[in-house]
Amino acid sequence: MTKYLLLPFLITITTSLTENILAQDQEHFEKFARVQAIFTAKCVSCHSSEYAPLGLSLEAGLSYRNLVNNPSVEVPSLKRIMPNHVSDSYLYRKIIRDQERLPFKDEGMPLDDDRLSEDEISVIENWIRSFPTNIWGEGAESDSEMSASSTESSETFLATQLINLPTTRVLGSKTAEFRILHRFAVSNGGGSRTLGSFFGLDNGAITSINVSVGLNKNTDFLLRRSGENKDIELAVKHVPIQQSGNMPFSIGIYAGFDWISRSDVNAKHRFSPNVQLLAGTRVNSTFSILAVPSIAFRSNHNAAIIKQINDTTFQNYTDSRATFAIGLGAQYQPMKNFALTAEYIPRIGGYKGNDFADDRRYDAWSLGLAYKVRLHVFQLLISNSQSIHTTQYIPGSSTKPVPFNQLTKKDPALHLGFNIYRQFKW
Repeated sequence: MTKYLLLPFLITITTSLTENILAQDQEHFEKFARVQAIFTAKCVSCHSSEYAPLGLSLEAGLSYRNLVNNPSVEVPSLKRIMPNHVSDSYLYRKIIRDQERLPFKDEGMPLDDDRLSEDEISVIENWIRSFPTNIWGEGAESDSEMSASSTESSETFLATQLINLPTTRVLGSKTAEFRILHRFAVSNGGGSRTLGSFFGLDNGAITSINVSVGLNKNTDFLLRRSGENKDIELAVKHVPIQQSGNMPFSIGIYAGFDWISRSDVNAKHRFSPNVQLLAGTRVNSTFSILAVPSIAFRSNHNAAIIKQINDTTFQNYTDSRATFAIGLGAQYQPMKNFALTAEYIPRIGGYKGNDFADDRRYDAWSLGLAYKVRLHVFQLLISNSQSIHTTQYIPGSSTKPVPFNQLTKKDPALHLGFNIYRQFKW
């Protein structure tokens, strides 16, 4: 008799629970419909088809399964959407654009567009909080704070180069970068030489055209050509250790070679390998430092010259030594998209130029001001070196002293210049 009395009670409870679950599901998908409308209006122009950036299509019918509980490509320790955990959802971090509290890599979203409105962000946030708790569980109590598993630091440096020195920042997978590096002629000739050449902007300049491709999340490949000596440089940058909550430094290597390609350039050593170790750290939210121990092999690019030993004795001079140097750099970033940069490259040993070959050289230094706009970085600079490629600047600035230098009587000439970086993602 008792079991017949319990049966209606169990049916009532089961029906009630089922209706409650269905109601939760219905409310959840109604909220997602509003989210999809935002995706369609603001996101699918880029995030669509099989070629969507980072494989993330946000088209209707695909977005839900591509997002929910799927790891982010940029930060695999975070899900694109973590049900009922707003701050642990990487998509939310990208749209909220709060780099200090909820860090993310590269650019916020939507790319090349204004930030989503507060109402649109609220719609997405409400959807993330609406997943049925009987399936996904409750959200974290301190959802507004970062979880221990998501201690990804913001990038140590604003760009992949400080000024001339490579930084520990890499492009990452499915990213390419195009750079134009430009150094004007002597800017401090003194008197009419300064104003007459408009601080060097009217005279001969050196330009390098660069293309870099991210082979994977830790490795970049670079190809560039400079007008100085018609030089072509190929290099690989590999940064396997990135600064994070448990690692205070980023550590990597930059290795390649320079090749003076034109036969009409009279050079003794046309092929010059180079290796640079990279160590950088973000000391705090505004200040980063960089150390780059470097070696450039066969770094005397002069043609064979005659060295006078005494009044009657002459000999061929063919210095093929390497140059050892330690690049030192710093970046002060008072705002997210703005940085002041400085670097100094003292030469420790090896070939350092010479007087008798009219190849007097100085330790290279540069100061820069960089501004980032989405996937662009614009940098204005002043330097004592006009050289750009690795085995050109490691042996030191080759600029001769200016006879009528109005700034100082002994220092080498100064050069104005700029670097422009543009990234492309797919």
